[in-house]
Amino acid sequence: MSFSVLGEELNRCFYDHVKDAIVLNKIRKPLYAKATNKDSLKISRYLILWERFIILKSRKYDRKAAQFNQMGIPFMCEDFVDMKLTPEIILNTSQIPRPYLSSQSPKGKAIKSRLKTSLQEGYKSFKKQTENEIQRLEMNSSYDCLLRHLLESLRRTGDLAPRYLERTPKQHKKKLNKLLTKYLKLQIFGISQAIFIDKKARSIQAKGIPILCNDVPHVELSPWQ
Repeated sequence: MSFSVLGEELNRCFYDHVKDAIVLNKIRKPLYAKATNKDSLKISRYLILWERFIILKSRKYDRKAAQFNQMGIPFMCEDFVDMKLTPEIILNTSQIPRPYLSSQSPKGKAIKSRLKTSLQEGYKSFKKQTENEIQRLEMNSSYDCLLRHLLESLRRTGDLAPRYLERTPKQHKKKLNKLLTKYLKLQIFGISQAIFIDKKARSIQAKGIPILCNDVPHVELSPWQ
């Protein structure tokens, strides 16, 4: 959603992002099922169930972000990329990816611990750590796609956070910082679920069906100043 208008229209940015993701995955669910002889159904169900859990949380953050939106701070609206940027569905790739390297399998507990520690050190340290975690996934570039998307999202907000706070009136900085930290911790909490779903998808992805990988947009850093 564009940040050209302030007010109530901005209060659904988180909600709308997750809602759009649910709609997309519901549409793609039967297409993947047909291509995989229904093997993909459990993956789609897990993903949509997780998104439904997130959408329950989204309204709370949209409401709390509204007062900062009114100040010209696009928290919750600049933190997501449009789901329209999601790649077109591909049911079979022309090249089968190499086998998954189990030695490079992400460890959720360790990732969450490193991210939480870096968040305590400040947003600059946190952003750097998200970049480190993304780099750790390079050896399995055709896998771990949901985790990669989540880490990219964390990096985007971690990069935006100092700019948000810089533009926030002094008397409101502490409140916004607390909200930002709580939101980032919510996403960090979701890392275990992302890894769980990614793991379920590996056998299908290894056959050249990029489920999950083609169902999330790449999250670039925001140019907002």
